[in-house]
Amino acid sequence: MRSPASKVGGLRVCIVPEYPLNLMAGGLQVQAVETCEAVSSLGGDIQCELFDWSSRQPPADVYHFIGLPAHMTRLAELVAASGRPWLVTLLLGAPAPGAVKLAAARSWLKTALVRGPSLRKTLKAAARVITVTAAEAQAASRICGLDPERLAVVPHGVGAAFYQRDPRAWQSVHGSEPFVLCVGAVQPRKNQLLLAQAANALRLPLVLIGPELPENRGYAELVAAEMKRNEPFGGRWIRGLDRNDPLLVAAHHACRVFALLSTAETQPISVLQAMAAKVYKLGNCAGAGSKVKIINQLLAGVHIAAAAEAMALGLREGVDAHDLYEVITHSAGNSWMFENRMAHVL
Repeated sequence: MRSPASKVGGLRVCIVPEYPLNLMAGGLQVQAVETCEAVSSLGGDIQCELFDWSSRQPPADVYHFIGLPAHMTRLAELVAASGRPWLVTLLLGAPAPGAVKLAAARSWLKTALVRGPSLRKTLKAAARVITVTAAEAQAASRICGLDPERLAVVPHGVGAAFYQRDPRAWQSVHGSEPFVLCVGAVQPRKNQLLLAQAANALRLPLVLIGPELPENRGYAELVAAEMKRNEPFGGRWIRGLDRNDPLLVAAHHACRVFALLSTAETQPISVLQAMAAKVYKLGNCAGAGSKVKIINQLLAGVHIAAAAEAMALGLREGVDAHDLYEVITHSAGNSWMFENRMAHVL
């Protein structure tokens, strides 16, 4: 899919979403398409297009990545190698400081820890890094070591129609009874099945708005069965509502509660997941976690002692402490304890 170019030979801007357009649905698709439309509407010499994963066209002049998951890192590196500038909008989900910021940044922090230096190196090569909130910019700066001067905060891209509160278009078709609303492509990670089961247990009317994805047909059948049971309470599943349909905006204003239940994408599903980068399940009996923790602490103590001995040996032999630290932390002899604790020694 491509947006029409305003002038041949103008500045070509390529929008690179997280996935190919044919694999996107719901919010991801709207995000990519509307970003492209917004840039195209600027007019002048700007030509905007969505990245075509199967095309072999000449490189664009500027690339804008929406999100930077692991599978996109190599593409960003190739763009940089071609000499084209690129920018990225990070999707961290941290709307405000405090507890919400910490919970929302958990997923990003986990990614940063797992991908580590490679992610930070890639982000530092971007011409500009965009975040949606100031809290996200602060998180990106601290976690990835980004220069605040290279960070730009663009508040949001929510359409103006969503601020015009008018539920009448929905109510004229479906009535004025209150309901719970969930919008998005029906798929396991969105967890609509659990939401429908909860609504049925509480006898609450649930309205789902979103398509069924072909690859998740089995899951969609389970959701459809639960939604069938929800019909007596006033619920319904609307599969084909276009993003520009006035009913979509009106549904947001007519609902009593808007629910975005997710297995991992939006909010942690448990206190443990909010606290930890990874949660391990160690059988069904109490005590296994404590035993593993003791073993881990024994190893941690050994690594700290060995790290201290290694640093003392280097100093006795006349090696500069900072040079020793730099070499070891980039060599096979490194350990988490050496890298973390010896930094305090220095």
